[in-house]
Amino acid sequence: TYLLLFDRRMASGDLIFNGKKNGYEKILPTLKDDEQKVFQAVLDSEGIIAQSELSDLTGVSKSNVSRALDLLESRGYVERRRRGMGNIIVLK
Repeated sequence: TYLLLFDRRMASGDLIFNGKKNGYEKILPTLKDDEQKVFQAVLDSEGIIAQSELSDLTGVSKSNVSRALDLLESRGYVERRRRGMGNIIVLK
């Protein structure tokens, strides 16, 4: 079975992400400053990023990135998945 079509169509994962992106962007104004920066960085990376990259991309300290992720995770916006010695951040 041929699952992926390469004739100018988007992969199914891209279609799902693009469909949800408008909803994610509506969340941004409700967040505090550091939370906005972190959430925007996850959005810009198409919904999946290593936690270790967030500090460099956002200019937010590692401890504040961790706090912002705690709040975003408690609200159900993101999920942390353990990968080796670090975490991968995934939009929910």
